[in-house]
Amino acid sequence: MKESQDRTVQLEQLIIKEQVFCKKERTSESKDIYDPADMYEKFKVKAASMTDDGVYDIDEENIEVIKMLTLYMCNHPDFELMQKGTFLRSTPRLRAGILLIGNPGSGKSLIMKIFSSMKIPGNRINIINCDQITESYERQGNYALDRFNSSYHINTRLAPYCFDDLGWEKKVAGHYSNKSNCMMEVIMKQERLYQDCHHKSHYTSNYSLTELSAMYDIRTESRLSAMCNVIVLGHKAESIDRRKKYQ
Repeated sequence: MKESQDRTVQLEQLIIKEQVFCKKERTSESKDIYDPADMYEKFKVKAASMTDDGVYDIDEENIEVIKMLTLYMCNHPDFELMQKGTFLRSTPRLRAGILLIGNPGSGKSLIMKIFSSMKIPGNRINIINCDQITESYERQGNYALDRFNSSYHINTRLAPYCFDDLGWEKKVAGHYSNKSNCMMEVIMKQERLYQDCHHKSHYTSNYSLTELSAMYDIRTESRLSAMCNVIVLGHKAESIDRRKKYQ
């Protein structure tokens, strides 16, 4: 009887903690607006420092997306005035995360890594590859997925994750007799954080929303659409593969 009461008390305490966390998460969102022109120049400097030859190419295929993401990272209201079109495929919302879609080699991951390395107050990003998550699950089981639920965020206050290369990971990972589609679970957990606490998450993928729906399910596509601004980089079949720059 006492053990049951103790469990009830622990559950009530966890619920209260979660409510407090979510309230803080909503009210602590940075309202600072940064100068996009200054941020764009800082992006170029940081980008050049992260390439092998010290040159980061900005051209007609990526300039609009970089400027769009700069507005977003600056928390600038002009981002929400942008119109849907070739690059922006959803209604722009500063409160939502980013789903950056594009061909292999279009530079999606590098762009997000550059912004992550800039450590922008209010828009800090932790990059994690989706492959790492499935590999961790195969070693550790459900423990590997716990960091992506609300209870973990209550205690850690981590910056939002950017889940890199969504769709390339193993779809069904195994830990002993247990099986899990890890990224489906992660996206479900991240949606709960977004709905309850306005906690963002970001994603990069070589696949369109339609292709992701076929890989996972229609609910996963719906969750990503609800949580993210969908932005397309390298949208043409003949788009540049920036990895071949040194060939």
